[in-house]
Amino acid sequence: MQTVRLGHTFNPTHVAVSPDSNWVWVADATSGVVEVVDARTRTRTNRYVQLESTTANIDVRSISVSPTDGWVAYVALSGNILRVDMHNLTSTEVKGGFSVMGAVAGVDDTLVVAGLDTGTEIIDLASGSATPVPAVPGPLSGVTLSSDGRTAYVRRIAGSTLWAVDIRSRTAVASHPVPQANDGSGARTAVSMSGQHLFASGAQGTAVSVDVTTGASTPAPASIGRAGDVSASARDGAYYVAVGSDLVLVDGATVIDRIPTPAATVHNPVYATGTNTLFAAGGGVLIAVLNPQTTTRSPFGS
Repeated sequence: MQTVRLGHTFNPTHVAVSPDSNWVWVADATSGVVEVVDARTRTRTNRYVQLESTTANIDVRSISVSPTDGWVAYVALSGNILRVDMHNLTSTEVKGGFSVMGAVAGVDDTLVVAGLDTGTEIIDLASGSATPVPAVPGPLSGVTLSSDGRTAYVRRIAGSTLWAVDIRSRTAVASHPVPQANDGSGARTAVSMSGQHLFASGAQGTAVSVDVTTGASTPAPASIGRAGDVSASARDGAYYVAVGSDLVLVDGATVIDRIPTPAATVHNPVYATGTNTLFAAGGGVLIAVLNPQTTTRSPFGS
């Protein structure tokens, strides 16, 4: 395990990895600073941006790195979405004036947005046009993306359903049972690298894995403790769960490993396929856990 003392993000809460696994984006939800770390050397790049918003408080909800440029990401704040460019150290508003719970950058230069009251919509970033997905209305708690960038998974705050939205057709194509979300954390949902399994934790501290083909849902053992954020892993059916200061690897109903971290509470674990590393935030640092398990390669080519 390695900890990276960040240069400008002193209380990291959100982590995202570029699809090519070269860059780790880290954000502080309250100060509104985002910076980039080299994922392969796990060193600072000294590239950072202080987010500025004229229409919303600086309250980071999610980060999603562009599938075509690892130095560009989309940051969802409580009331708008910013495009952050580390090449020229700027942030520009993509859309504002509504309550945002999360946004992910998908295929074909699109952005899938989960709005608290506005529901699901897909923005064409080239034209700026937005297409609503009526089958997945608000209030929503967050959105996550498949590793090939073609499917977004959206959760409502109330209820126990996770919707799969096909980005190219702009339609909901499937639904899956998951624990009730009841909060605004998109990091409580993850997708395996193959897209065969979904992982989710809920308001009551439970976590499950779902086989998207059979629909079978397998709860994690209650003995792991209160489940927080989740992440895919190198093993296709296994996932990491943030539990207090630990990162717990679960496969179905079996605990495979429990990794203690130096943080009192660990947040937002994200597995990088190309570096075979699990990144997470906590304790004022970026945490990197080198994972010796065999990696399932992302369809993005990492």
